[in-house]
Amino acid sequence: MKIFLFVILICLVSSSWVLGKTQVIVYGDDGYPPYCYIEKGELKGIYTKILQRAFLRMDTYDITMKGIPWKRGILMLKKGAAFALYPPYFRPVKRPYMDYSKPILEEKLVVFINGAVAKKRKLENWPHDFIGLKIGNNAGFESFQDTSFFKLVTSGQIIVQEANDNRMNLLKLYNGRIDAYINDRLSILWQVRNLKKTGEIQEGDGHLKILEGPTLSTEYGYLGFSKRDPHRYPFKIDFKNRLNQEIERMKQNGEIEKIALKFREE
Repeated sequence: MKIFLFVILICLVSSSWVLGKTQVIVYGDDGYPPYCYIEKGELKGIYTKILQRAFLRMDTYDITMKGIPWKRGILMLKKGAAFALYPPYFRPVKRPYMDYSKPILEEKLVVFINGAVAKKRKLENWPHDFIGLKIGNNAGFESFQDTSFFKLVTSGQIIVQEANDNRMNLLKLYNGRIDAYINDRLSILWQVRNLKKTGEIQEGDGHLKILEGPTLSTEYGYLGFSKRDPHRYPFKIDFKNRLNQEIERMKQNGEIEKIALKFREE
């Protein structure tokens, strides 16, 4: 009888330890390779790997990571229906509903240009050389902060067209349906390489070749937290503090750079 009670006690302690972990769902962009993306139903990418490593060390939390279309994830964060989403850029004015972790990884924003368009005009001075062109952007992607560019868009002198992800925008660029496309340099080059492998982009097609244009800025990706409905996420301060500690530790020991380098070499 004593042994039986002892076994029950052990089971209760074990189950209370498991149940004591805070259940958390963190969403990631499902279409931003190589930073975060879905492949064969699995969420992958540089940010995904970095955060997975950090989360493993946050042992009071049971964290599930799920991929989601970026625009939907932003809307969920805005409504308070999602706790956290990665990897937004720091936009405190445009996104007053969002808090941020410490910066995780630096990205370089560039303009890529349709080769036929580049033959007809100089496209060096951003954004004025791009007046009259159609520029591609990922849906919900706040690519950069440039008031002169947005004034030209508002006045109709530059047209912005949105597509769901890099792949769709790059195919539009390759086929001449847009004139230029803004996104992270590594992400674009990674996707171009994949499109060449599948034959969707042909190597050496001079008329429709995709060319790299000017660099617009450097940005950092973060884990963004919803400010809405704070009672729903009472653990947010502790979670954020714990994650920030892990991000700093991973930067100091070179772990983040090693993860990023591995993806760059693949």
